[in-house]
Amino acid sequence: MALIPGGTFMMGGNSPQSSADEFPRRKVKVNAFYMDVHEVTNRQFSEFVESAAYVTVAERAVDWEQLKKNVPPGTPKPPEQLLQHGGACLTQR
Repeated sequence: MALIPGGTFMMGGNSPQSSADEFPRRKVKVNAFYMDVHEVTNRQFSEFVESAAYVTVAERAVDWEQLKKNVPPGTPKPPEQLLQHGGACLTQR
């Protein structure tokens, strides 16, 4: 594992080519984390998911109370269909 140091950066659009969903531009803090130095194949990950009954982040229900801690204060709650797991979001648009 390799330690990826934490830090802050400006996240969001800052040019005329930016999409509307890249705003507002804001300062974001990322905590330090570890990343595996070896790649994992899709087959290896699939085997892990199967053996551990792991539920990926994209498959978990979104908890708005938790999510709103990570967006600017006053951000309105998105429609419920956008708070579904990743697959539902893609089919709802």
